[in-house]
Amino acid sequence: MAFTVMAAVLGSLVLALTFIPAGARTFLANASEKHWEGFERLRARYEGLVGTTLRRPAPVLVSAVVAISIAVWSGAHLGTEFMPRLDEGAVLLQTRRPASTSLDEGIRYSTRLELALRDFPEVETIVSKLGRPDLATEAMGTYESDTYVMLADRSTWRPGGKAALIERMDSVVGEIPGLDVAFTQPIQMRLDEAETGITTDVGIKIFGSDADTLALLADRIERALTGVRGAQDLKAVAAERVKQVQVRVRR
Repeated sequence: MAFTVMAAVLGSLVLALTFIPAGARTFLANASEKHWEGFERLRARYEGLVGTTLRRPAPVLVSAVVAISIAVWSGAHLGTEFMPRLDEGAVLLQTRRPASTSLDEGIRYSTRLELALRDFPEVETIVSKLGRPDLATEAMGTYESDTYVMLADRSTWRPGGKAALIERMDSVVGEIPGLDVAFTQPIQMRLDEAETGITTDVGIKIFGSDADTLALLADRIERALTGVRGAQDLKAVAAERVKQVQVRVRR
């Protein structure tokens, strides 16, 4: 997205410096120049203000310094994000079950989740996707799934907005045992993954060679962060061991 915006800006700059002047010289050579009367009045007033400013620059300089100081002070107290969070008109539920969950059991979990959310008047369509092969850029086991919830028109919503809707969904989904759920948005999830490799606003990564020790540390960190104000959808995602069948073809 950033590359597309930069390419568009650079392309428009090149056109403005090359094609536009040549095109104006070619196609508008015989055009008569006209001046709007209102613009001439604005121009005369502007020239008067410029002359006054040059004769008495102190008030203008003081005003500019004050305005810049206020802007700098305000900017230092504003929250910042790499990409502003937009309302995509959809909700994505990332669900995770024990690694030993079979494909059939995962389908039953996803079906139960869809049935729990289907009765919401704000929901229009629900689609679930289980797992992703290792050939993709983001491999997922059959114990992981993404549930895409397309939202209906705002006129059908109950009071409270999207934040209240997610809270109601969370309370309903929380009744399903053995299911870890994180709420996000489809595009927002991809942006988070591209930035840090995780799909949440804040994440803590632990590196090591012992899977059992990593899982133990992840659980301890999760318990320590439970009481942090503003933290929501806390979950420890450790590398779980999954049984595999390797087939070697005799050629």
